[in-house]
Amino acid sequence: MDYRLYTAEDFVLDEYFQQWVKGNSPGANAFWEAWMREHPQRVPAVLEAKRTLHALHFRSDDLAPERQLRMLNHIMGAVQAHEAAQRPAGRKPLRRLGTGVAYRVAAAVALLLAAGVVLWAYLYGPYRQMKYATGYGQTRTIALPDGSQVVLNANSELRHPAGWQPGDRQVWLQGEAFFKVRKRKLGRVPAPFTVHSGSLTVEVLGTEFTVTGRDDRTRVVLSEGSVRLAVPAAKGTATILMKPGELVDYQEANGAVDHRTVNAEVYHSWKSHRWVLEDVTLRQVADRIEETYGLPVHIPDPRLAREPMTGVLPTENLDKLLSVLSATYGIRVQRQEDRLTLTK
Repeated sequence: MDYRLYTAEDFVLDEYFQQWVKGNSPGANAFWEAWMREHPQRVPAVLEAKRTLHALHFRSDDLAPERQLRMLNHIMGAVQAHEAAQRPAGRKPLRRLGTGVAYRVAAAVALLLAAGVVLWAYLYGPYRQMKYATGYGQTRTIALPDGSQVVLNANSELRHPAGWQPGDRQVWLQGEAFFKVRKRKLGRVPAPFTVHSGSLTVEVLGTEFTVTGRDDRTRVVLSEGSVRLAVPAAKGTATILMKPGELVDYQEANGAVDHRTVNAEVYHSWKSHRWVLEDVTLRQVADRIEETYGLPVHIPDPRLAREPMTGVLPTENLDKLLSVLSATYGIRVQRQEDRLTLTK
């Protein structure tokens, strides 16, 4: 996810940003300090969000659960009464935080955030959205409320409602992630797990798979178990049942679907900080570098761009990747501040 597009409110609601402010993650601290140095123009929004979170948090053991609930009911009633009194007849409720008294009331509600009683987004919808994002060159592992595990690739974002219902496990993905879904039941019936990526819907019972949704393409690669895809079609929605070792690539622009058997490990390898290359071109590798590390890659020679590549590239960091790319394939890498150039 591109944090450069975030407002102060977006930063406040971002779970990884919250970890940094709370001081719960050394990795988050290093990431955000470096990010601010690289994007000084965004520092005011970051500092505003940081000040807001400092004002909104208190220790969860300061209040018993019963008192938390009483405070929740009291504050929610006050907020609703205030909004009703301030809103002219016929006007719809505001969607964003305002200033003055309304802002202070909303801030008071959000004081319960650190206690595990999440209220802020209840002012705007039925659930607060949990959001997990990664920067360029970063991956992270996420434990979902049902015990399922997600490995989020670089430049990606995952969202889900904070309060999952037993039969409504849904997440929304932008970018790439590997899912290891834990089997759950509603009585005797398996509880579904759904991933939304673009206009594609992936329905799962218990399985391991990778979903990649970037630009106008969504790709699903199944490693274990089975999934059912709901794919937009000319007349309603088409259903595709996938077996282990299969890939489905859907292009939203023209509705084209590519369904074939592949080596699933090639598409999951990034979880182990490496790319397994199997009959890809240098241009395709360059595109992955752009997606993962955020640097445009220029290949002046069209023939070089089409050169096939097979092997393994380490992805712990960009410098190591480029060093191996150069030594193994005889590629000359010129790195400028804002882009890479590959030549022979």
